[in-house]
Amino acid sequence: LAGAWRGADIQHELQRLSRATGVPCVLTSIEPDGSFVAVGKAEEASELIVSVPIGHRFPADAPAQMRARLAWSDEATRAAALDAWVPVAHTTHTIVERTALEAEITATRRRGYAISRAEFTPGVMSLATPILDDDDIPWLILQCPGLEPDVKAREASIAAALIQAAGRLSKLLQRPGSEPSPPA
Repeated sequence: LAGAWRGADIQHELQRLSRATGVPCVLTSIEPDGSFVAVGKAEEASELIVSVPIGHRFPADAPAQMRARLAWSDEATRAAALDAWVPVAHTTHTIVERTALEAEITATRRRGYAISRAEFTPGVMSLATPILDDDDIPWLILQCPGLEPDVKAREASIAAALIQAAGRLSKLLQRPGSEPSPPA
C-alpha cells in the first residue's frame, strides 16, 4: 500500500467501516497464487468479534474473497481460476459444485458484494467486495465478517457501508490523475 499518510487514511476508513457496521473489517491483498493476505483491519465492534492478524493468509478458495475477486475478473482469469479450483468443504455449508459456484459469482457481481454463509468458519458470515486497480483489476478485497445471525439480520446495511468504504478506499489508493471507472 502507499506511503505513511495514505496508511493513516486507510486505517481511518477501516475504523470508520467497523464502527458503522458494528463488525470487524479486514483488507486483504490478492497474492499471485490467488491467496489473500490480511494487510489491514479494524475491530471497533464492542461485542464478540471475528479476528485475524495482519499477515494472515487465507487460501485462494476462501469463499467471500474468492467470489469477490472472480466476479470482477475478466472472463479468461475467471475461467482459469475455476478450472484450477479444487473444491474444499471448509464447513458443511461450503459450495463445492462448480455450477453452484458460478451462479454465486454471477449473483455477487449483480448485487455488488460476495457472501460467505458460514462456508469458511462455522457460525461466521462474511460480506466482501473488491477494490480495483487503475486497470479495473481486483487487487484488494474488503471484507466484513461477523457472527452469522447478526450479519444476516443486518446484511443490507452492512453491505451498503462496505461498498461505500470500498469506493472511498479506491479513491485513496488511486494514482494521481487517474479516474475511477463507472460501476458495472
